[in-house]
Amino acid sequence: MLPGNCLQLQRRHKKGPHYRSFSNNGFSIGDAILVDGQNQRAKTNEVTLNSTVAIVVEDIENYVLKDGKAFPGLDLVVTDDNDIVVLEGRDILANESGYSLEDASVLRGTITVGDPMKAGQTYHATMKVWDKLKAESQINVAVDIVVKE
Repeated sequence: MLPGNCLQLQRRHKKGPHYRSFSNNGFSIGDAILVDGQNQRAKTNEVTLNSTVAIVVEDIENYVLKDGKAFPGLDLVVTDDNDIVVLEGRDILANESGYSLEDASVLRGTITVGDPMKAGQTYHATMKVWDKLKAESQINVAVDIVVKE
């Protein structure tokens, strides 16, 4: 791909079974999945306390490039049933020099399920990915996480 160009591919998106909502504008992606601490596709949205889970978006394409680099942004926010933020990471991928297309093609928001999260509660995780060179290009994923002992 030449710097400054956008590759326009149409690929069917396969949304994972645990998502509350998913939206994609301007990107082409292969899949959005929930993975467990062993990096395996999660079978349920139940997560053990003191473990990790991640929202992963794969095969992201259509970044606007600058000097052959992509400039993705990623926000990850987890709230409880009362909309109180229990985990928040804003612009987690801040990097002035950008990322290779290979590195920017798979983005992951990892959640450590621990204090202040409690077993028996449901939490709402939202991950937003955007192209810093074309802000209207966004992927938004929301998933509920049920914490168990």
